[in-house]
Amino acid sequence: MEKYDVLIVAGPSGVGKTAVAKAIIESDPRFTFLRSATTRPIRSDGNKDEYLYCTEDEFRGLIERGEMLEHMVYDGCMYGTPKSEVERAHGEGKIPLLVLDLNGVDSLFNSPVCHTCAVFLYADGDTVNTRLSTREGSTPERVASRKVRNREDYLRLPSLAYAIYAMIPNDKTLNDCRDRVVETFRSFVSGVVSDKDGVKALCDKLASEA
Repeated sequence: MEKYDVLIVAGPSGVGKTAVAKAIIESDPRFTFLRSATTRPIRSDGNKDEYLYCTEDEFRGLIERGEMLEHMVYDGCMYGTPKSEVERAHGEGKIPLLVLDLNGVDSLFNSPVCHTCAVFLYADGDTVNTRLSTREGSTPERVASRKVRNREDYLRLPSLAYAIYAMIPNDKTLNDCRDRVVETFRSFVSGVVSDKDGVKALCDKLASEA
């Protein structure tokens, strides 16, 4: 079975992973976002092309047939990445780009159709907390919830270090982080082996500081 190269941007809530991923898409036409399948209702203020909308029965059918690479439940709605989206991107000559949580990183790493370059972005706690607090639509309750989730993710990092190709700090400009992620992916596809000892050491450090 053919494996497809996939770039994954991961990291704690508030680290800027979505902004970095969008900057990559806007500056490099080789990359494309994959649409997520979801059971959530279509929103009038959103981009209808951003998701593949389906019923819960349809979503569960994709899972049962092994057609969903990763999936999760968020706010009562199901989200996931269909295998067909990876195949579509490569059929168009594009490199799939995903923004995922740690569960998604783990699932795609173990997928028989994906050769994943998972880049974990990180920043110091004050920077992340400031970004969370100033995010549009943020409330004290949402910020507190995301801080708890971030701590849980940091504590899990050491056990998932094997699925992460590189750790990159997002502590300078957006373009600097974007360029570092793209350069890391270039090294990945050229066959450069991940510094697993360095990744594990940094995962351990972030977990100890959580």
